[in-house]
Amino acid sequence: MAEALLFPDPLELAISAIVSDLEFTDAVISVDPRPDDFKGLYVHVRDAGGPGEWQHTFEDTRVSVEVSHPDSVEASRAIRRIDQIIRSFHTGEGLWLDTVTRPYYSPDPDMRVPAYMMTHTIRVRGIEVVTG
Repeated sequence: MAEALLFPDPLELAISAIVSDLEFTDAVISVDPRPDDFKGLYVHVRDAGGPGEWQHTFEDTRVSVEVSHPDSVEASRAIRRIDQIIRSFHTGEGLWLDTVTRPYYSPDPDMRVPAYMMTHTIRVRGIEVVTG
């Protein structure tokens, strides 16, 4: 039987870290884009690529977060809190590695909804699994 590495889902890890913060109990946090008719705090977490495998044991992934809210001050406050959460991410499964882009204003031009975006690199550790 051969051994292979299975990498944890970095989006799942990032979402778990955000959800665990009490400031986001009323937010919708998803890998899916914000529905057009959504009102309230929406956090969209997505895989933005990255260099991939590093030293065969780790995988580096760029994780982008978009926060939208009808109130731009609330959207700004939320993205800055999430920025802190991601920067302090450090578990047995992975850790924050670096900032690709800091939080910046990026409103939805079609729906005219205030939004902020940022991208960080997260490194996850592969887990050995027996195959075949």
